[in-house]
Amino acid sequence: MIECLLVDEERASGMGYPVPPHVLSDVLTRLVESFVYADLIIGEEPDADPAASVITSILGAPPQVATRC
Repeated sequence: MIECLLVDEERASGMGYPVPPHVLSDVLTRLVESFVYADLIIGEEPDADPAASVITSILGAPPQVATRC
C-alpha cells in the first residue's frame, strides 16, 4: 500500500526518490514500527511524532514546527 502511494505521488508530482519505491516503502514501514513499538523494543513510550519528522525529511517536505502543551 505504501509503495503504491509513493508510486502515485511520484507520477503525479514528477519528483523522484533516491531509491526505488519498494525499498523506500519498506524503510518507511520499519521506521514507523520502531517508534510505534518502542515500548516493546526498548521500553520507551510509543511516539510516532519523531517518525513523522524523519519521514518528512526523507521525502523532502518542508519541516513543520511541532507544538506541544
